[in-house]
Amino acid sequence: MKKVLILTLLILLPITGFSLDDTKNMYNNPNVPVEVQVGDEFSIALPSNPTTGYKWELLKPVDDDILELQDTEYTSKCKDGLVGCGGVEVWNFFAASEGETTISLKYERPWEKNVKPIQTRVFKVIVNP
Repeated sequence: MKKVLILTLLILLPITGFSLDDTKNMYNNPNVPVEVQVGDEFSIALPSNPTTGYKWELLKPVDDDILELQDTEYTSKCKDGLVGCGGVEVWNFFAASEGETTISLKYERPWEKNVKPIQTRVFKVIVNP
């Protein structure tokens, strides 16, 4: 029974926008608005596998009156340098001023021109005073 509960949580948590990671202000579900305060830092974490050539990129620039993109980082879930398994790409932002905006991301192979992204994610962001 305990194994079934753990398995259920592992399946449902990414869908609800929560994760087992206790990191404050980490978002992974575009159906859940990102709600932060001016001056907060927050992150968007998405599954990624650069060994396939795909990576997350901005679909359109962020509204730099409201948000500042700090950096991006990729963490592999591979152990001992194994190639082929995926990981998590994390986009780190700073809430510079009050307002509402979106962060639009696309998952694509950057060198492929005139090819639609295989995934897109749009996160609504609300920055409170």
